[in-house]
Amino acid sequence: MLVIGGGAIGVEMATIFAGFGCSVTLAECEEQLLPNEDADVSQEVKKNLSKQSVEVLTSCMDALNSTDKYEKVLIVTGRSPANDLGLDKISVKTAARVFVETNEFCQTNIEIFMLSVTLLAKVCLPVPLKMKAA
Repeated sequence: MLVIGGGAIGVEMATIFAGFGCSVTLAECEEQLLPNEDADVSQEVKKNLSKQSVEVLTSCMDALNSTDKYEKVLIVTGRSPANDLGLDKISVKTAARVFVETNEFCQTNIEIFMLSVTLLAKVCLPVPLKMKAA
């Protein structure tokens, strides 16, 4: 089985199918699995997948060209945020992959601008919750 997409869901699916006894290859186009995570986290996940006999391919842009070698192919390449929101027209700063840049309090560079959680480049808890937990 070939799993295309080395994000959280791809890793999870590869783990599940390997647990069922399938021969699994996990292909990710980025340089590491879990591209939004730290490199050390990615390396640990890759090491654990190897222990489960999952073959991991990274920097693999041509995975779809080799699908004939596999009995099943699962594509879990994730979602992309809408990049035609016109954020540039109102001067909201964006980061890689068109996420909205925020500070440690999840505020944009425009104070009154509110945004959906799916646009955040990172997950932030509300300040009162952080203060109560401390």
